[in-house]
Amino acid sequence: MSRLPDLPVPAVSFALIVLVSGLASIGGTFHGGASSSAPLLPSQNESARASPPHPGLLDGLTSRGLPAPLLTPTLSIPECRLLCHFESGVTPTQVNASSEGWAQLHPDHSPPVNASEYDHAVYDPADDATVLLQSSYACGACKAPSTWVFHSGNWSLDQSSPPPGPRALPTLVYDAGDGYVMLYGGQTWNSTWKFSGGNWTNITHGAAPNPMEGVAMAYDSLDKYVLLFGGINTTGSGIPNETWAFAGGNWTRIGTQGQAPPDYGDYYTNPMVYDAALDSVLLFENTNWTYLYQAGTWQAVYAPIPLSLEAAGGTLTYDALSGEAIYQGGYEGGIDTNQTWAFNGTRWTPLHSFEAPPAALYPALVPDSGDSAVLFFGGGSYGGGGNNQTWIFGAGNVSFVAVPGDGGNFSVGGISYPGGRSSWVPFGIYKPKLLPSPGFHGHNISVSGNFTPYNGSYRLTGNATVVGRFVAFPRVSLATLPANCEVNFNNTLYPSGSSAPFVPGSYSLIAPDCPHLVFKNWLLGENASVLNVYDNRTTVTLSGPSTLTAEFLATVTFEVNPSFSGTIFVATQLSGAPEGTPKAG
Repeated sequence: MSRLPDLPVPAVSFALIVLVSGLASIGGTFHGGASSSAPLLPSQNESARASPPHPGLLDGLTSRGLPAPLLTPTLSIPECRLLCHFESGVTPTQVNASSEGWAQLHPDHSPPVNASEYDHAVYDPADDATVLLQSSYACGACKAPSTWVFHSGNWSLDQSSPPPGPRALPTLVYDAGDGYVMLYGGQTWNSTWKFSGGNWTNITHGAAPNPMEGVAMAYDSLDKYVLLFGGINTTGSGIPNETWAFAGGNWTRIGTQGQAPPDYGDYYTNPMVYDAALDSVLLFENTNWTYLYQAGTWQAVYAPIPLSLEAAGGTLTYDALSGEAIYQGGYEGGIDTNQTWAFNGTRWTPLHSFEAPPAALYPALVPDSGDSAVLFFGGGSYGGGGNNQTWIFGAGNVSFVAVPGDGGNFSVGGISYPGGRSSWVPFGIYKPKLLPSPGFHGHNISVSGNFTPYNGSYRLTGNATVVGRFVAFPRVSLATLPANCEVNFNNTLYPSGSSAPFVPGSYSLIAPDCPHLVFKNWLLGENASVLNVYDNRTTVTLSGPSTLTAEFLATVTFEVNPSFSGTIFVATQLSGAPEGTPKAG
């Protein structure tokens, strides 16, 4: 929600010293697990981390990797962490985010439109469900947030226990280390709540961040704690850029190294998520800088964004299918957007889909492992109001089965997919079609799995199977006697011994001139008839597989020396007669 000033690019040697000295001290401030409830003192690099990030510090990253000069030092830190991860590279993912798409779901029941404009959700693997909290964006007369659960394609209102009291802009996260959904803060509050087994419980005790709203939180799977950053201090002045960790029921302030996102005086609602492909927590800062956190160290990644992405109010999540962070929605200049962007470790890329959710402010965006997709819900509007639509983002692994195997391929969304293979297909609305191989025609097509009927088409929302049944056209065998001639069938010239596919019907049939031979007649197999068997240019009608043979006669010239007047008798072998049976001619 803020922009960095233009800064001079420091020398590479300086950036190297800062990075190595910062990373070399990782491990001395906080480790996951139970911790002291007393806040830690800021690190000696407090002044350095509070200053603007150094342009060029991580500029020039290769795909999810650091440039070679920064990988030279041997670091004595647990598991080598950030640098070793980048050096070894990341296992390629199955599909790029640009190959995914949006599809709208139509649950039987949905949460209402949240006129207070703030929908926040997390996936709860313990209950295999997405937990949605509908709260207020700002409190004049705050209302108590309502809790909804999304499971097996439907939303249900959870009323098993009273929710946390009225508050604006609280933040939800799933605490994988402690095994429950966790809520922190909201306007005028610094309370911590957990949601487990359908019940809300206040677990506030000991030291905690100041009462804040709009904080960024994510579970750091590498460091095994919930990470909190930023937010608006609703009881004091200024907006801190402090970093806190929550584990084992306790809050601990972290004295970080490196370049933390600076305090611009308006630091709140900046989304944050754990990026498993980077082994780092990623914070989107609405500027040309994206921030990575790992083991007590913040890193500033120079990833320029267009003005259209500098919209506040978007939501960030991690897409396990592509291994990329996904940013959705927000507003710019008072206009809501429905942009979808992906971050691959070095740059933000716009994604384009046939369909997309409506423009929204602070929509809920969360990986829903139960559906192996990213789930979108609702959000508000800069001008008031909002929506209560449910969408999913992803791609389905679709098996294309051709019967028979060489019968043909498939077309989905104008893209050809080969039969006999599985392919990733973006979520969306489609009308799958058959692409028959030569000599085949499509008979029927059937779909199963997560390809479901929708308004005369099919909606893909997960893995599926498409079966295409193809039927070979009947064929006609084309021959000549003798075999050195040709047959013109349906305006195509075939050498003797060929065959051609056809649809039952009538076709032109020609026996072209053949050197030194004269056409005699047509020999027809079953399922064939011609207008005139003695005409070398005729029409044949075929009702099924058949054979067509053009029979020719040879021209014989007799020379007699010495010449005489009279008759010459020639003995010929009758077709089918015993050898030696003469015929006078």
